[in-house]
Amino acid sequence: PALSRLCARVDVDQSTWQTRHFGFGQNLYTQSIRTRVVPLANDRPIAAYLFANTGEAIGDDSSQGRLNLELGITGPGALGEEVQNGLHDLIGRARVPAWPFQLRPRLGANVHLNCMQRWPAGSIDWLTGYSASLGTMLNQASIEVAIAAGPGRTKVQFAREARLMQPSIMANKGWSLVVGARA
Repeated sequence: PALSRLCARVDVDQSTWQTRHFGFGQNLYTQSIRTRVVPLANDRPIAAYLFANTGEAIGDDSSQGRLNLELGITGPGALGEEVQNGLHDLIGRARVPAWPFQLRPRLGANVHLNCMQRWPAGSIDWLTGYSASLGTMLNQASIEVAIAAGPGRTKVQFAREARLMQPSIMANKGWSLVVGARA
């Protein structure tokens, strides 16, 4: 598969797992002081991003890769005002008054690639990885390194990747501690 070529250390054989996934989500962004009626010029804009994604993940005990395609929208169609103010009403918090100033409607299209390698070293494992995102909403690249310790460390991924894996893949057999850095 193309993903195993992008993440060079993932060899496809009988011990390899492979999944396809579909998901959707919504990100809400508010200014630093949510009670302001008019946003400050130097503050972040108020916005919502409603998206769907699909992709594939492949891996084995020592490496994994994930490739995602994401499509979404910003602006009133992303339903940020309705969701945020509805939740605030539900929990008895003040509504956010600056939604009339939210970002204009815009189409989002992004491709995300993440690759991780595990390097066992006695009672700890080194994790190395790289990721890249390219699109209309996010453009970035990063490298990561971490140390994993504990009896559950063989199923640990970087936190960002772990939340996207199937529960059977990320199920730990004990505790684990992961300390690392991303640049």
